[in-house]
Amino acid sequence: MSNLRWALRDADTYSTSQATKKIGSIDATEEVEYLNQKVNGYAYIEYSTSNGRKKAWVYANNLTATKPPREIGIMPVGTKFRSPTDFPNYQSGGFHGGTDIASDEGAAEGDPIKASFAGKVVDVVTSVKGVDHSKGFGNYVKIKSLINGKNYYTYYCHMLYGSVKVSKGNTVSKGQVIGKMGNTGHSYGAHLHLEYRVMPYSPRASHVVDPRKFY
Repeated sequence: MSNLRWALRDADTYSTSQATKKIGSIDATEEVEYLNQKVNGYAYIEYSTSNGRKKAWVYANNLTATKPPREIGIMPVGTKFRSPTDFPNYQSGGFHGGTDIASDEGAAEGDPIKASFAGKVVDVVTSVKGVDHSKGFGNYVKIKSLINGKNYYTYYCHMLYGSVKVSKGNTVSKGQVIGKMGNTGHSYGAHLHLEYRVMPYSPRASHVVDPRKFY
């Protein structure tokens, strides 16, 4: 039962070491993760607020097992994902932390790349002029987004030189054009490498997420 989702009501209560309090600041449709089995009628939950993720003990009888609407991402480029999938390993073998979208998926060099979700730009590289296998992701945009109650870093990689349209610190809207598909960095042809990382991130396979789950 560790992955159930719940919707809270304003009248729900939770226990602390000091007192029993009402959760009046959580939206009625807030998505919440059920972290633990019920203990003496209470459930341990985690939820999102404007100040970040919080955890609390909630009286389980006040929880309603209704799943809030799930936000779906906008396809950044192309029309589909690679099949068979290239996540988390290439078909030829070897770890691959994201998925590649190229001509077989309906995309072409120079096509506009859209932000799949709203968020804040936390890193940008714009200096890579072409194929350079020492430059990894090439020109890329890294966006921090709150997606269905959890924070993720999204990487849009190998962008065309001179095409990046956002800067570090910018806020981007869902569907906003952030650059164009290119062939820069460690690349063997024009494509978008799309990668989702959980936060906090460390370079392990368990910290990347199949991009297909967001669409």
